[in-house]
Amino acid sequence: MNILDNIFEKWNKENDIEYLISSGLLTDKDAIQKLLDNLNGAEKEKALSTLNEIQSALQVYISGMEQNIDEIKNQIDKTHKSEKACISYGSSINIQNNKKENKEE
Repeated sequence: MNILDNIFEKWNKENDIEYLISSGLLTDKDAIQKLLDNLNGAEKEKALSTLNEIQSALQVYISGMEQNIDEIKNQIDKTHKSEKACISYGSSINIQNNKKENKEE
């Protein structure tokens, strides 16, 4: 069984792009291309069709990951702004308390 057969077996069995990515089978582009070049007409069409499905799933997966990254960045930015606001507020309270203490003395 070659790498292309393994890719198709895992894809047809699980139909899960994360599972396929984690298998590490998609990393050797040259080996996949050589195997595709050796296929005959009908086999090659079927293989290309399955690879197109996998490519579409990859694009959807990447898009989802980019959205997750953007959401995390926004959460980090909000947290950072909140932290700055808290520090600023804490500093102003401390300054006000120091002024009150100085006036009382």
